[in-house]
Amino acid sequence: MTNLEALLALFPSLLDLEGEFYLVGGAVRDTLLNRPVHDLDFAVRGEARKAARRFAHASGGSFYTLDEERDTARVLLEMEGQHWNFDFAGLRSEDLEGDLRGRDFTINAMAVDVRQPDALFDPCGGLEDTRAGILRACSPTAFLDDPVRILRAARLSLSLKFRIDPQTSAWLKSAVPYLNRTSPERLRDELFLMLESPKAFSAIQLLDMLDVLELIFPEIEKLKQLPQSAPHVANGWNHTLATIQKLGELWAALVSPYNEDTANSLMVGLAVMRLGRFREGLRSHFNQPLTPMRSRRGILVLAALLHDIAKPISASVGANGVHHFYGHDQHGAKMAAEIATHLALSKPEVDYLRTLIGGHMRIHFLAKDSEISKRAIYRYFRSMGNVGIDLTLLSLADTMATYGTTLTPEIWQAELDVCRSLLEAWFEQESEIVHPVKVIDGTILMKEFGLAPGPKLGALISAIEEAQAAGEVTSLDEGLAFARRLLVEIRESEE
Repeated sequence: MTNLEALLALFPSLLDLEGEFYLVGGAVRDTLLNRPVHDLDFAVRGEARKAARRFAHASGGSFYTLDEERDTARVLLEMEGQHWNFDFAGLRSEDLEGDLRGRDFTINAMAVDVRQPDALFDPCGGLEDTRAGILRACSPTAFLDDPVRILRAARLSLSLKFRIDPQTSAWLKSAVPYLNRTSPERLRDELFLMLESPKAFSAIQLLDMLDVLELIFPEIEKLKQLPQSAPHVANGWNHTLATIQKLGELWAALVSPYNEDTANSLMVGLAVMRLGRFREGLRSHFNQPLTPMRSRRGILVLAALLHDIAKPISASVGANGVHHFYGHDQHGAKMAAEIATHLALSKPEVDYLRTLIGGHMRIHFLAKDSEISKRAIYRYFRSMGNVGIDLTLLSLADTMATYGTTLTPEIWQAELDVCRSLLEAWFEQESEIVHPVKVIDGTILMKEFGLAPGPKLGALISAIEEAQAAGEVTSLDEGLAFARRLLVEIRESEE
């Protein structure tokens, strides 16, 4: 049995579908390269969305329409702990060969019939290019026909470590100005495939070199001319790039399965020593996506890319020549939400970016104190929610990028200590600090003090919960006494 036969044999319900179905594109390529496959694309002669819906019903998967006009759909299926994506699309030509010749790259223009997987359809020479490690466009108009392929070329060359054919490179560069013809949704999908990759930093660098990044995020261009004062060691754009790079290093050291080679610097090694015990908790957290379509890692990298996006409009220079960026976090939250909305991200993702970027200075401020209090931890998570977990990684990466080689163990230790206290509270002391088990509820407060439902009651409940987190209230009697004192203070202030 070939690798392709073994792959298709995992999903016998595919064979029960009526019509002609061809496995195409990346799944064929990656199987030939002995790479893991979890995304399968099918070219269908006939109604692709109807076929996808039938497959979802037969397999127990979840069905999503991707593009009604282009007759494409996706089925999400979980099997033995693995997540599988099945995309179905109608043939883009009168026959399979025409469909394949109209695709982006030769290595993606191979197909097999799901019922005869031992026969390879390869009209463009994709097998030879796959073996040679060459990324070659199927035609001179490949990028003009679909400019989003420019992003795909960058992603594939990095992920596969393939060399872009010189002629293909020339065609690609000449088509960059046409990227603005591509829908935001398609740009988003291709972009996130790179943001979710361990090579996100290299991908962003490559997109910048190709003058692609400024077409997607024109706001970034102003960062390149933005000077920053100490402790920053780089201008606005180079700091952003460094933040993305350091985020990748911290992810490898603290979220990915432990590998001693990932702690390849003193600062990362210290981070592992202080935070390594939260690895499983962090992995579980980041395995909970905000939307089924994209990973939490991808949206975190996007946040790193945009975290200082408002610095150019917030810039000022003091009398001593020091550059300031007052309010850039709040301005940046608004700008990032607008960018995310333009990219057609989901509401949870828009809210995530708004919260994360709006709060990205909080840990830095907390690190200035000698010790973080339980009350401060409670307030942090009350404001940030579980996005506060994501901020620990972003804040650490931001700190490393800010100081570069000038980062001292003392400054780094202070940041690590805050992150350790926050993660400890979330993963190990949630019922005591983050979400204290209520010792008193609104019904009791209304009955005891004659209060009516409303803002005053809500504020009183919140204040008691905060006092619980701080260890000041531990019982019903203490809660009532605290409420009584607070109501007296409120009454006196109103007189």
